[in-house]
Amino acid sequence: MTGHGRGVDSAMNADRPAKTAIRSLWADVVAQEKTGLVAGQPLYLTLCGAAAKDLLLLAERGIITLTETRALSAPDEALVAAVESSADGVLELQRTMPGLKVFQQRIEEMLRGSSPFSWPEGEARRWCRAKVVNLDFNSSLRGGLSGDWPQFPTLDVIDKLADLHTEPSTQEWLLLLTLQAQIQWPVELIQSVRGFLNDNFSHHQSFAELCERFVGPVAFEDLVSGELPWANLSSEAQQRVLMIFLPKAVASRVRGRWRIEVEANIRYGGEPGTGSAPMCSWVIRFARDARAVNANDAYLGALNSAVSRPQYIQADGTFHLDRAV
Repeated sequence: MTGHGRGVDSAMNADRPAKTAIRSLWADVVAQEKTGLVAGQPLYLTLCGAAAKDLLLLAERGIITLTETRALSAPDEALVAAVESSADGVLELQRTMPGLKVFQQRIEEMLRGSSPFSWPEGEARRWCRAKVVNLDFNSSLRGGLSGDWPQFPTLDVIDKLADLHTEPSTQEWLLLLTLQAQIQWPVELIQSVRGFLNDNFSHHQSFAELCERFVGPVAFEDLVSGELPWANLSSEAQQRVLMIFLPKAVASRVRGRWRIEVEANIRYGGEPGTGSAPMCSWVIRFARDARAVNANDAYLGALNSAVSRPQYIQADGTFHLDRAV
């Protein structure tokens, strides 16, 4: 596995139209960011799985170049790299794309854990500062409580990547994040998250209105004050809860350091009879500008961008605006 509890590579290798559409979106993002790449900055760090389908798509699009032997061209060896903890997966990646830099470890290990006193060094540190980081997890958002404080390992990973992009100099970047959308949290954690969301709804009316329009008034009322365990919600409802919570949690974590813009907030999969897992995927830009000086304005902008234009991908791979009302 490639870390963070990712499942077998068969999940990564599935060629369902919705996943193909997500990979196409990633390629568009990477192509766009390549045009403004800072000299010496890596372009793309990915948890691609052994099949390297996102990297092969970059090659197909001409964003990176392969030689006649299908090896990564020498100039582009400094642009893209993969993280893969499985020894078999590393061998498969090296067969698929010779010359590709592969870090044989979990992403958490590459980051040296969540401690603020332990940091990656050398090549690992340089690659953790890539312009685009793709955390394509085939697992759900795990969480628990430490005392009264909610803990989410995925958010720790994102938080540390955000810090690394500020040292030794600030380099703006994009996060591609994909998670399974099952919410299997303990009741105490759900209560904590519900309180966390309610606090934002009460202080930011525009965010509350956008969320209510997104999930519908009945579901919004349950989100605010309901007692139903979120694991009992429909797959679609769990996806929408995650689409609200995850960007909001990221914005809260990096508040005052980064202004985030949620460029894509997407759900797909989970349709009855398809055998596909319900998934959520995000494109989040981490930017520094004058507005970031006013942390409250930047924070509200991040919240509203998260749910201003949510989307879903149908089983046929087409994108649609996602609105309950």
